[in-house]
Parts: sequence; structure tokens; C-alpha cells
Amino acid sequence: MESERRLEVLVVDDEPQSVEDLVRALQEDPHICPRVFTDFKEAECRLAKVAPDIAVVDLVRAGDEMRADDDVRTDDDLPGVGLSRRAWENGVFPILIYTAEPKAYDPPEGSDAFIKVIPKGRDSEGDVMAAISDYRPYVDLLKSAQERARRDMVRCIRDAYPPLWKRDDVSKSVDALMRAARRRFAAMLDETKPRDPLLPWEQYLCPPISNDVLTGDLLREREGEPEDAGAFRVVLSPSCDMAVTEGAGRAKVSRVLVARCAPFGTSSAETMKLSLRKLRDRLPQMLNQGHLDTVLPLPRLPGRIPVMVAEFRDLELLDYDSIGRQEEKKLFVRVASVDSPFRELVAWAYTRVAGRPGLPVRHTKAWAEEIIAALEKAEASGR
Repeated sequence: MESERRLEVLVVDDEPQSVEDLVRALQEDPHICPRVFTDFKEAECRLAKVAPDIAVVDLVRAGDEMRADDDVRTDDDLPGVGLSRRAWENGVFPILIYTAEPKAYDPPEGSDAFIKVIPKGRDSEGDVMAAISDYRPYVDLLKSAQERARRDMVRCIRDAYPPLWKRDDVSKSVDALMRAARRRFAAMLDETKPRDPLLPWEQYLCPPISNDVLTGDLLREREGEPEDAGAFRVVLSPSCDMAVTEGAGRAKVSRVLVARCAPFGTSSAETMKLSLRKLRDRLPQMLNQGHLDTVLPLPRLPGRIPVMVAEFRDLELLDYDSIGRQEEKKLFVRVASVDSPFRELVAWAYTRVAGRPGLPVRHTKAWAEEIIAALEKAEASGR
């Protein structure tokens, strides 16, 4: 059922006549409460205090049209660019870039779900209204999630407050309180109900949180497609070797050990060669073991990671400097990290595969018959 709450839409444009039709359409919609600003700085002050549900932002001041030779423009030249960038960095709400100069805007990496560019033109206010309507369900979802997170964080601060507060040293008390509340909040989010198991993709932290490359990080070739398993690698080097230390300013290693990934249909694991009927019955329990023979199964994250396996027998060494975040333009993109205890699972599974002692071929059938005979003898004697 659609929420009865009115949607607050912030419109920022220093040329009121260029958005007259849009503002009129917003005012005529009983489900929308528009707030119009013609001063970019005033609008930014408003955004810093109160986040709207949706922002509609122009980029260029009236009379400041882009020229073909304008390669670099500053926020002072294009105040709407700076405003929308800071709105993206500090808020969680959709931003509609509504401008006659769409080429002036370069969307931030990973902003596809939140930012949409709509060129001004004849009847273009209809495109804005349609975009607002499309965003409405997600706005309500975002508001609900923010309110829940705020409520849980307040509870964490309240519960951590009594043992940590010291009136004689307020500054240290505030720091200790926030540290304790942060840890409690993280643990609260990880707490699940007994009948509410983690979904397979919940083992991912996407995008990664840590600035350092970690064991279990999923890398993708920059030019690779998100659904191409062959473009992915899983980091196997120990996290401690890849951490950039403050003194050295670099990691201890110059190269990183990774396992290449592959689709399930091409996996070398013997387990994957069972019939589909047998796999359907056995696979749920087998997945609890963490790895299948010589491969590590990895779940799908729609649009980011395909269902695939990491092949522990297909290894590669990558230059540490070839790995980076999406915006760093390196050869390999850190798509996701895996959270604990799944990070430890990656190391444990690889160690089990790579650390096996080399053994000669043995007559295991005869050995198995000896064990069965011993069990039958024990059962017959009533033990």
C-alpha cells in the first residue's frame, strides 16, 4: 500500500522561469511537497541540515553555458556540480540532475541507483515527474531503513552510556562512548534470529570497506563483465602481508596470490561431476563444508558477482599495485570483500587443498573392506 506521507522534493535552480512548469506540476500533486531554492549556497545549507526525499538540481548558472573548449570547470563555475557531489557524498536520497548542460556532469562511480540525468527541453518536466514516481518506493524504503538504523544506534549509545561516562573527562568519555556504541551496533546488525539464516550473498561486503586488500577479496578485471566468472579472482595472500603500514607506506608484499574463478559448468572439482539428481540431494549439506574438493563455491550478487567457483589449483600472482577500487583505474577492481567468518573460511579451504601431503596411489578398496569387516565384527559382538 502506498504511503500517505508527502514526498519532499528539493528543487535547486537559479533561473526560476526554467522550472516553472516543473514546480507547477509538483505543486499540483497532493503527494508531493516541493521546496524551491534559487541560491545554490542556501540550498546546500538546507541539505546539510535536513535531507529531502529527492533533490532536483540544475548545474549551470543562467548565462554560464558550457563551451566546446571547456575541459575543466570548478565548483565555482558550476555550483550545481559541487552541490550534487556533496549531496551524494553526505546523503542517501535520489538526485535528479535537471539541466540544459548534461555534458557538464560526470556521475560518481556506483551512483547509478541514486542519480539520474534529465536534459531540460520541451515537456521535460514530465520526465522529471516520471522519475520521481519511479523513485517513490525506494525513497520510502530508504527512509524506513534510516529510521531503523537511527533507532538501533540510539539504543546502543543508551546501553553503553552508564559504565563509560566520566564527568571529570568529558572528551575521553565521548570517544569511549562512540567506540563502544559502534561495536555494539555492528554486533546488533550481525545478530540473526535462529530461523533467519544468512542469505548466501550476505557474506559479501560490497563495495569493500577496508582500504587494504584482504584475504578473500573478490577482484574483477577492469574490462571484464560482472557476469563473466572468468574475469574474477579471489585473493589468497594473508591480510597481514597486504596491509599498508603507517611507517613504510606500503604493503609487505609486491605480488598477491589469487585463485582464478570459473563457472560451475567448467569446474574441475570431482563433486561437480555427479549427476544433477545426486547434486540436488547432496549439495545443501556439502556447501556447509565450505569447499567442494579443490574449489570454493561463491554465491551470486545480482549485477555484481556471478555464481561461480574459485579454483584452488588455478593460481596466479598479481602485482599489488594493479589492484584498486573502482575509481582508481587499476587493472583489477576490488568488487567485494568477504566478511568474517567467511574470510577465514577462504584461508582454511585453500590450506586444506594446498597443504595436503603427497601420497602414492593406494589400494583403498581393500582397505575399505578391512574397515567394513571390523565394523561388522564389532556389531556382531554387541559392542
